[in-house]
Amino acid sequence: MGRDRCAHASDGNVVELISMWVAPVARGRGVDDELVLAVERWARRTRAGVLRLSVAEGNEGASALYQRQGFVYTGELGNLMPDGVRRELVMSKKLSPSVAG
Repeated sequence: MGRDRCAHASDGNVVELISMWVAPVARGRGVDDELVLAVERWARRTRAGVLRLSVAEGNEGASALYQRQGFVYTGELGNLMPDGVRRELVMSKKLSPSVAG
């Protein structure tokens, strides 16, 4: 019902959540939170220190999800949006080492 994509950035300490999508029928059921937590668990296992992502300006639902998960806006601008005017906004979360491995 959901999918995500993630990768290590050029700095091996940073992992990026590149895109995430949840089917409309599954929204509001916690699937989005579980996807973010799964990426975070993977990032911790790879010993990443930071998890980053970009969110479209005005996407309040995604912004609320990421803030609920502990992400903060960095003040950096991400990629140009398809409208050719707006840019994505970068958010990050510092990760502590995994206790469970």
